[in-house]
Amino acid sequence: MRNHQLFLRSRDSQARKARFVAATQLPIQVGGGKEWLSIAGMSLDRYSQNPVVVDSHRSQEARSVIGRAEITKEGGSLLADIEFASTPAASEIWSLIDGGFLRAVSIGFLPQSIVTLKNNEEYKQNGLKARGPGNVIDKSELYEISVVAVPADAGALRRSAMASRGLSVEMGALVDKKVQASDGAQTLQDCVQALADSAGMQVNEVSSYLSGDSTCPPMA
Repeated sequence: MRNHQLFLRSRDSQARKARFVAATQLPIQVGGGKEWLSIAGMSLDRYSQNPVVVDSHRSQEARSVIGRAEITKEGGSLLADIEFASTPAASEIWSLIDGGFLRAVSIGFLPQSIVTLKNNEEYKQNGLKARGPGNVIDKSELYEISVVAVPADAGALRRSAMASRGLSVEMGALVDKKVQASDGAQTLQDCVQALADSAGMQVNEVSSYLSGDSTCPPMA
């Protein structure tokens, strides 16, 4: 079973509820290559029968259950609306979330079908665009959702902030990737191309859109 990790989008202190972006279709580095997860190809049937949220993937311990989640798909994102229980353990975790100290969730899922892409080979299905080399998990089954302390995806925090300002999760993530891509023109080119593909824009339009960001130079 594999896992992806992302961040808090919003919270309701009075209701003890929070919305998390639980997964996106953006590529992540796994081992020596890229991996894409198809949100459209993820089955929620198994999880919906027992939609519990656990602490740090301890899914075999009943006392680790800290809440329940309603899962929805929004474009290329998987959203988790989590309601936290009133147990001491859940209350402690909720206080950390409500106070802004804890913001990450992780999904556990079982890949059921994987498409391996060769160099420059393209994949375009169900709203997911990918270019090899790498692997596309085009079918999977959601098993569990956990609140975790340390995320594997260091760029997700900025993604959440950008989403709160009205940018799509995908666009926010790609902008964040660009900001961090100052160590090589090829990485920056890949980022801008991916952003153009995601937004249905031309590369020069994306370059102009991002040129106000002083962290990285605009594309030539």
